Order: sequence, then C-alpha cells, then structure tokens
Amino acid sequence: MIKFNFQGASTIISGIDADGPHIYTVTNEEVVCNDNIGFSVIGSGYWHSASHFMFSGHTKLSPGPRVLLTAHQAKRKAEVAPGVGRETDMFLIGPQLGSFKWIEKEWIEQLDKIFDENVSKINKLNQKLETKLMSFLQRQAEIRQAQTTVATAPQNEPNSGTT
Repeated sequence: MIKFNFQGASTIISGIDADGPHIYTVTNEEVVCNDNIGFSVIGSGYWHSASHFMFSGHTKLSPGPRVLLTAHQAKRKAEVAPGVGRETDMFLIGPQLGSFKWIEKEWIEQLDKIFDENVSKINKLNQKLETKLMSFLQRQAEIRQAQTTVATAPQNEPNSGTT
C-alpha cells in the first residue's frame, strides 16, 4: 500500500493501460483499487452516489451508455448532500490506450433534462402511492373500529327459564 500525508483529502485516479481500465480512490493516506466494482465516489455526497451505483446494479462490465447515465444520476443524487454543487464535469477514457474525451456541455444538459423528467415522474408516482397507502390505512382503521365496536357491544343474556 502506498502512503500519502494528506489529511482530509480525497481524489479519484483513473486510467487505462494494456491490462484494461483502472480506478483508484486515494483518501488521506490510503489508496484503494476499485477495479472489481467498477466505480469510485468521494466527497460529502459519497453515500448518495455509492448507493445509486449499487441499487442500479452497476458492474465493471456495464455498457458505456448505461455507465454514463448511472454516473450522472449518482452525481445528481449526491447534490442533496451539503457542499455538493450543481456543476458537473465528466469525461470518457478508452477503449484505446491514450484516448480521452471530455463530455460536451450539451450532453450533460441532455442528461440533466432526462434526470429532471425522471424525478418529476417518480414524484408523481410517489404521490399516487401515498394516496393509495392513506386509503388502505383508513380502511384498516375502519375495520379495527368496527371490530372493537362489535366486541364491546352489550350482549343479550339468554333466558334463565324462571319467571
């Protein structure tokens, strides 16, 4: 393990060589190879981004367009964390050695549009689900109330046979 003397610093180092793509996370004095999981996240939005990659089923074998979309969504979800800004820079490396390309602003704007539309649809769906849940809970409360009323109603005593 390589040791650095940076307290509170993190960075991601990625590249491609004859053996394929590589991704490393450097945090404080620790260097971790993330080749097996195929992603690395750092910063105050770390948990949000990592969760999105995992819930999306990302693997190191995921196809390029899906990785681009997943990485963008992970970054946007991390924006709820304090200190994570809205600006996004992205780049592609590989598959050829030495190849590198910044993702154009128009691409990121399109990814933002797709993300925002998706969030809007999810919010509308969640509102419908909440309405269904409230209706279900109300019915359950009514059923319980009816059962309690029946259980506590006075019972008619049978005739004892004497007059």
